[in-house]
Amino acid sequence: MNGKSALVVRIQQAEASMTIDDGTDRVDDRLALVDAWQSLPQADQEVLSLSVWEELSAAEAAQVLGCTRAAYSMRLTRAKRRVPEALAAHRHDDRTAVALAH
Repeated sequence: MNGKSALVVRIQQAEASMTIDDGTDRVDDRLALVDAWQSLPQADQEVLSLSVWEELSAAEAAQVLGCTRAAYSMRLTRAKRRVPEALAAHRHDDRTAVALAH
């Protein structure tokens, strides 16, 4: 490696070590997720909670909700489709707010 290449490598390494992960991206993601969750209809939150947090089987969750297994499965599928839409909407809102602030 010639002197110039070695210098470029050292500069790149120094720049990389100066980059600090202050966690703001993770915090922003979590806030967007919380906002997205809260924007979901109560029925979606309920069906997702039974599936993800309570880890109930489809039959168990259907029993809790007082519906058929097929109805529960359809509700879960629809709720899962709405999560990325809600998350995208809230991430977009955050970026728009930041852009407007500058």
